[in-house]
Amino acid sequence: MKSAKIDTSEMKDLIKGERSAVETYRQVFEKYGKDSKIDRLRHFSADHKRAVRELMNDASMHDVDVPESSGAWGSWAKLVTGTAKTMGEEMALRALKEGEEHGLKLYEDALKKEKLPESTKTRIEQEFIPLQQQHIREIDSLMKAV
Repeated sequence: MKSAKIDTSEMKDLIKGERSAVETYRQVFEKYGKDSKIDRLRHFSADHKRAVRELMNDASMHDVDVPESSGAWGSWAKLVTGTAKTMGEEMALRALKEGEEHGLKLYEDALKKEKLPESTKTRIEQEFIPLQQQHIREIDSLMKAV
């Protein structure tokens, strides 16, 4: 029996989204990395870097050409984060939260698609979505303290 064709655009979008998250956190750390509240978010960046590696591994196992950059979402995230960096810590946290919410939506939408590898779907359900939700909760907590 022939396996279902993989949705390469979906895989690429997930990788771009995670790359965008890594870029966004890097920009915020450049501005606020010495702040102990923001510094608590460093492990979020590591989570997103790991997600990029895992998604790229899944993509290569299924002969999906991986994107070289974060694409349009990454450009938009850079603009929002750059603006937030000039406005203050609270705006930077809002930009991070918005990015995390966007990532959560990408993952939830991806699960509705039938043309992703089962291993990727399992990873999304068991690892990536719970991490996104945790990130959002912790950023919300930091925003209340600002």
